[in-house]
Amino acid sequence: MLPGPSPWAVPEADPPVSQRFSGYEPLVPVAHGGMGTVWAARRKGVRGAAGLVGIKTMLPRFAEDPHFQRMFRVEAKIASRIGHRNVGAILALEEDPRQGLCLVMEWIEGSSLQTVLDACRERGVTTPYGVVARIGAQAARGLHAAHELRDAGGARLGLVHRDVSPHNILVSIDGTVKIIDFGIAKAVERVDNPTTYSGQIKGKMRYLSPEQAQGDDALDHRADIFTLGIVLYLLLTGAHPFEGNHDLATMRRIILAEPATAPLAAVPGCPAELGAAILKALAKEPRERFASMGDLAAALEAVAASSGVGDAELSAFVRERVGGRIAARAAKIEGAARARDEAVARSEAAVDPGARPDGQRRVLRAAALGALGMALGATILAGLALARPGGPAAAILESAGLAASPVAALVAPAQVAQRKPVPAPSAIPRAPAALSARQEARRRFREPGF
Repeated sequence: MLPGPSPWAVPEADPPVSQRFSGYEPLVPVAHGGMGTVWAARRKGVRGAAGLVGIKTMLPRFAEDPHFQRMFRVEAKIASRIGHRNVGAILALEEDPRQGLCLVMEWIEGSSLQTVLDACRERGVTTPYGVVARIGAQAARGLHAAHELRDAGGARLGLVHRDVSPHNILVSIDGTVKIIDFGIAKAVERVDNPTTYSGQIKGKMRYLSPEQAQGDDALDHRADIFTLGIVLYLLLTGAHPFEGNHDLATMRRIILAEPATAPLAAVPGCPAELGAAILKALAKEPRERFASMGDLAAALEAVAASSGVGDAELSAFVRERVGGRIAARAAKIEGAARARDEAVARSEAAVDPGARPDGQRRVLRAAALGALGMALGATILAGLALARPGGPAAAILESAGLAASPVAALVAPAQVAQRKPVPAPSAIPRAPAALSARQEARRRFREPGF
């Protein structure tokens, strides 16, 4: 909890990230899921909202569950090994004494595909088919890299994401698509960390392949091809290809043999190649789908190229649809970072009253230098006044309210001590009483050696 009131303060009742992280501090939550929360965080020692990362934490009720702990460890192990531009990178796995395991992930300045879909629904529009093809091609490339992951001996691990959905596909502000959340991924060749139990259904009901919906433990990478097909159909038409009255009805329609309605019927002008690619991905029989995600990516890339949609066009689409939401989130993160900086400054000032913010230190340094300059100037004038009593320097000091002899005694005592002894009063020639100060100055000016 941040000291003092702040609109960006982390709620004290829900502190999912400990302040004892070795290198990061949380700022604001940016996503919530069934297992945990994702937070925008920054590296410790950094001011402002620089050095952002994402930190995924477990919900308290799962933090002590060995099964969920294993899922976290597997996600970190798998995602960190893929190393592809279309897969969100895992930077570290940390274990907090209070919150359990936490994943540190690269920060992606963008939005989930689900948020893009919500924005399209609010406006009553769909996604341009060239943009659909571009998003699908990049997502397919990232999943293909995961499917092709191999062990040290070169054998494929048989990795299946199992949860491809709009929530787990991110589109960055620069037009890059990232696959995230391998938390329930299945690797056929797993030894130390099994991630699934036989017969269990893993994934969101609306985004299951027929074999997943039936609890088939022998599913392979083609299950991800089917679920990506659902996402692309939804993007293109604004409707689910197997929509039912509720989630269980939708899952039942996924299992049944009847195919999806052709996207061409819902989107006039849609290229035949795009409609054919989506319908092939949605084939109920795995053997009738694309043989690999690489093949699906190639088909979608051809459509995107013919439509003239690249990263720049995808970036413009993201900014137009959800740019305001991304900017609002960035402002919230910046506000939280600023509040934390102010809290740190207050705590440092409380520990060391002499510690001041940089701006105050600069002002004080300037004032001190100015005072020193004035003191040096006064010293010089005082020396001149001693050498020529009643002269211009003495007049300046008098006009400034300074006496020559006390200043000289303070700043140059050695010079005062070296002056010749003052003769007796009787030996000092006196100026005529009738002479004014101005006349005395003129008389002294005429004296030799002045």
